[in-house]
Amino acid sequence: MKLALKLQADKEYSKSNKHLIDLYSTNDMKDLVCLNLAKNYFAMGNMKSAKKYSSECIELKGIYAKEASLIKGYILNKEGLYKEELDLYNQMLERFPDEIQLKLLKSDVLYEFNPIDSYRSFYKTVNCDPLNPNIHRMIAQHETNSRHYIQAILAKYMMLFSTQDPSN
Repeated sequence: MKLALKLQADKEYSKSNKHLIDLYSTNDMKDLVCLNLAKNYFAMGNMKSAKKYSSECIELKGIYAKEASLIKGYILNKEGLYKEELDLYNQMLERFPDEIQLKLLKSDVLYEFNPIDSYRSFYKTVNCDPLNPNIHRMIAQHETNSRHYIQAILAKYMMLFSTQDPSN
């Protein structure tokens, strides 16, 4: 596994996959192997295989399922399969209810069905993490009101200032 991950870090995806496929056949660390196969195929532009292995990783319900769902969700979105993408995020939020990134992605895909529900979902997410500039940025992408752009900028600077060392 170590060699496969090193090859992946060096962007040697095909070589990495050879090692990962060997590990896959042994059923050892299968969720981690599936996740890394999905990452490699995604990086190589092979969305069909990336989707296959991310789906398998999710089905294994291991600790890497959330990360695999981000890959699969992206692919579903690009394929225009918004209902399946929304179902995926709802499924993952049942397992990871406090995961802000999943909440944001769910809110974003909800816009395809009902902008009002999308805004409600975004604003619930804002209440979970009001200083997260990504939340405000995503709202601003769907909102023509410039007030949200200002909120995004303010949230970003508030976050920057709140993490600075006071001795500087």
